[in-house]
Amino acid sequence: MAEINEISEIVEKDNLRTVLIVEEDSYYQKKLLDYLIENTPNDIYSSNVNIIDIERTNDIPTILENMNTYPLGYNKRFIIILNVNEANKELIDNLIEFNLNPNKFAKIFYFSKKILKKFGVDKKYEFNDKNMRNIFIKDILEANNIKLSKNLMELITDKFPESRIGIENEVEKIKAFANKGKIDEPKVNELYNDHKRTVFTETYNLDKYINNKNFKELLRNFNKTNFEKNIFMEIGRIAWKYRQYLKIKILQNKNKTDDEIISATKISKFQFKYIKAESNKLKMNDLLKTLRELQNADKLLKSSDISQKTIIFNLIKNITN
Repeated sequence: MAEINEISEIVEKDNLRTVLIVEEDSYYQKKLLDYLIENTPNDIYSSNVNIIDIERTNDIPTILENMNTYPLGYNKRFIIILNVNEANKELIDNLIEFNLNPNKFAKIFYFSKKILKKFGVDKKYEFNDKNMRNIFIKDILEANNIKLSKNLMELITDKFPESRIGIENEVEKIKAFANKGKIDEPKVNELYNDHKRTVFTETYNLDKYINNKNFKELLRNFNKTNFEKNIFMEIGRIAWKYRQYLKIKILQNKNKTDDEIISATKISKFQFKYIKAESNKLKMNDLLKTLRELQNADKLLKSSDISQKTIIFNLIKNITN
């Protein structure tokens, strides 16, 4: 099948009558609903877009009746079934049977938090599928006002980590090469041609040792990465994350809701889940101290005669003390 660049292309393909999307959260679910809302008249949407949440109902006759109903005043009916992983065996068996000969006037989107074995559909999508992963990368670059040439996009997306949090962290790296809203493409190209993608993942693995104040493990794993070679970018990356920790704690102390904090920090919902969990384990004094140490190291690297190795060693020691 040709590469999919947008959720709209999945919606519009007539040969895809039953589709399974596997995701831990509701990212693609929201994209699908947003597309249907924007591209379907209100009266058509209310009668021909039906959402069924298996966590709320396992009533087999009602579910099958919805799936077999013909569209009203439109050429297609959309059935969106959420949390299919929560369905009991009897319902799963009925859905499998339906998928063998689905209603030709309906399009069924199944959403599951895990792979469903022997669950036959016209097409299954997971985040790590190239199509879905590229949709996410395209979205997050656009959300950060990052425009890259087609050739550079193809180069870097192949070298991005597999996880969403890893991709979002890579985007933060690219933003470091922005000047007056324009990305320095030669520098980004050099960065991604300079070393393998595994290095990017490893540098983020160091974060847990920093947060856990584990100097021994941080020092032991440090030389496995290109942290030292990309020191200014890495200092900026860690400082960005610690500023987010600090913002979250300050806003939590003001009794702000998660949605209000996400809006204020401009962190995606997916990334916020992880950063919030990390920030809750850290004390305010530790956050401020780490930010001071990062700022001091950055200043020394740029303006002193002290060797880079000494400055980095002291930084590692001080932020894990």
